[in-house]
Amino acid sequence: MDGKGGRKCPYHVRNEIKLATFDLWLALHLQGHIIVDTRKRGTPINRRTGRLPKVHEQYDSTIARLDKRCERLAVDNPKLPNPFANLISGGLG
Repeated sequence: MDGKGGRKCPYHVRNEIKLATFDLWLALHLQGHIIVDTRKRGTPINRRTGRLPKVHEQYDSTIARLDKRCERLAVDNPKLPNPFANLISGGLG
């Protein structure tokens, strides 16, 4: 949040950062579930129905939501610091 104004960071931006952080956590959790399920089944596809499990749809929608939030926060803008850099480096512990 320091890159977005620190303590003076507007409420809506602070809220967007928190929601994006949650979406990132959820995507990583769902990805872990998909990996464990795939290893258990031996394939990502449900053999009985021939379809991907519903968790893949949840993962896709979470990633799409995270991408939109990152665009709104201008995460890809090289002039602004990345609000997730501290999270990824373990700074939220």
